[in-house]
Amino acid sequence: MWLIFIANHGIYMYITFKTKKLQKQCYEKAVTKYGTKIARLISRRLQEIEAADNFNILLEYKIGKCHSLDGDLQGKYGMWLDNPFRMIIEPIGEKRDCKCQGTCTCSADLSEIKIVDIIDIRDYHGKKKR
Repeated sequence: MWLIFIANHGIYMYITFKTKKLQKQCYEKAVTKYGTKIARLISRRLQEIEAADNFNILLEYKIGKCHSLDGDLQGKYGMWLDNPFRMIIEPIGEKRDCKCQGTCTCSADLSEIKIVDIIDIRDYHGKKKR
């Protein structure tokens, strides 16, 4: 997991990436990997995440159409890029007194979460993957 700290006091949440390769694809090689339209949306989503006070803001105001996922992606969230591609994110927080496995994503704790892990950018609805 790679943590990005940006020396800007206006940033409220921090972004980590599952892999260094994914981080590079999101910042340096987005146009090459995903095309101009999706690259712009990736940049916008990253800025929206950084600007949010906490993870609950993303859900409450449906920023980037942020929504919870289920099945093998349970505990993770999707943010709309360009149909059908989504940015898969996971809130990173401390485990509280709850029955969560791993990181806690109970709705009561989402307002305390200040770190988001970017897991993947893909179409989790079907076969396509970039």
